[in-house]
Amino acid sequence: MNDIYPIFKSDEDPVRHQRKSFLSGCFYHAIAACDPYQAVKRNLQLNGNTLFTSNSTFELEPGSRVHLCALGKAAIPMAQAVVDALGDLFAGGIVVTKSIPPEERFDGRLKVMAGDHPLPGTLSLQAGKALIAYCQNVMDPDILIFLISGGGSSLAVLPADDLSLEDLRQINGALLRSRIAIEGMNVVRRHLDLVKNGGLLSASATSRNLTLILSDVINGEACSVASGPTIAEGSTFSDCIHVLSDASIMPLIPVKIRAYLEAGKTREDVEIARSVTQKTGHPFCVIGDNHKAVTAITKFAEENGYSVFLSQEPLSGSLESEAERIINDLDGTVVDNMQLPLLMVWGGEVTVKRKGNEPGGRNTHLSLLLAEKIARKTGIYGAALATDGEDGTSPAAGAYFDHTTLERAKSLGISARAAMEQFASFRFFSALGDIACSGSTGTNVNDIVIMIKEPDL
Repeated sequence: MNDIYPIFKSDEDPVRHQRKSFLSGCFYHAIAACDPYQAVKRNLQLNGNTLFTSNSTFELEPGSRVHLCALGKAAIPMAQAVVDALGDLFAGGIVVTKSIPPEERFDGRLKVMAGDHPLPGTLSLQAGKALIAYCQNVMDPDILIFLISGGGSSLAVLPADDLSLEDLRQINGALLRSRIAIEGMNVVRRHLDLVKNGGLLSASATSRNLTLILSDVINGEACSVASGPTIAEGSTFSDCIHVLSDASIMPLIPVKIRAYLEAGKTREDVEIARSVTQKTGHPFCVIGDNHKAVTAITKFAEENGYSVFLSQEPLSGSLESEAERIINDLDGTVVDNMQLPLLMVWGGEVTVKRKGNEPGGRNTHLSLLLAEKIARKTGIYGAALATDGEDGTSPAAGAYFDHTTLERAKSLGISARAAMEQFASFRFFSALGDIACSGSTGTNVNDIVIMIKEPDL
């Protein structure tokens, strides 16, 4: 098998090189299954004067044209797919993403902007204002297509009421440093920002709107991707306060935001939350998610002679508890007369509280913890990988590990335990040559963890 997506450097050890080559193939197929351009092309088609999506139909009236607002890490390829599908019927649009390739040339009808990530900044504020303004200028009978992908919560913001950008930066920083799952973070973010919780859709002056979503949240919940800029949900200010209180980070929240949430709590009731949800209803569909990615891995593995196990329970808890579950699944999967290698795969996203200023992320840290747990289990290897190619603050997607990882590190004078305590997993795996570097993949559908058990010879 060829290295069709070589995310690892060549390894001088032939066994590790072969293993890494296979893992590269797994990663390639996961990314290909959630390619943003192809996902939009599959779910948006024009036939004559009729625009079809997976679950809706729009008739193009005489003189009507189509616009787009794209927000998220996958915004550029998603927008390009719409432009290619519509041709002359495309009127224009705005694209907000994390980084703009300097060599890329865009259709002249698109305005492409970069926001700030992982914390919102002045670029995010400019992007939020630009998105709202564009939506306000699209009127009937024109159609406005929203293209939403992960990362959008930070990339475009517009603080509510008298809140400031600095207030949003502080609370986002506190959320990212906590162990709060992404769903909880988005509950809080939605209530502080005019872009989120249906804000973009509410700003649209046309009644003809639709949303295509590339999901980076567990179970593909549409209202959580980028904090739901076109899909409101029924959470309340009380829910925000509960999220922050349960995580014991309320003292870290800016005083102005605490006052804003308390004021909101005093005036809200369940009916208000429900009415918001009903007001912003419109056709939307999830066109790619983590399940598609892990399913593609299992299919690729089966085609290459592996037996497979796909966890039906997504990773969503703390790094430590989920690492324990992965090992329990591994130890608990018994294959009688095992003749084929067994590939096991989990999808989702663990939570971890960072320590120190070392570059790194949850996938390299999870890889190190799993390497510790399989140190005496021969014939087992794997990788934890971010599908967007960006693992936290490191330039890596994740890392490779096997039962020799700790032993090889020790021979180089590197302590795995110290690396765990200092959150120095990126430096640890870099020294071993086991870092997975894909660069930005152009998609974002959570993380994948692969473990492989080879048959006893």
